[in-house]
Amino acid sequence: MMHLAKPKSLQADLRDLYKAALAAFEKGNHQYAVELFREILRQEPTLLDARSQLREVELDRIGCKSNCRYRFRGADRTATGGQFHRSVPPYQR
Repeated sequence: MMHLAKPKSLQADLRDLYKAALAAFEKGNHQYAVELFREILRQEPTLLDARSQLREVELDRIGCKSNCRYRFRGADRTATGGQFHRSVPPYQR
């Protein structure tokens, strides 16, 4: 079973990067937030919170409203309970 990382368990530099990504998203700087979340996931691919936030940023960037977001909720449920590997396509592993 794969261990899923939590933001509090990250090294200080990644935790700071995570906070910066959240701040960029909150300020509406979507492109920068996407870059930061991708860098975080490159270094810590099991951080589900960063993956979820990245999806939120990308959906917000394209103007996806609540009815559109509903279609993408299944990925979170798939990623819980040690089933993270099933939510990532094989070509990205």
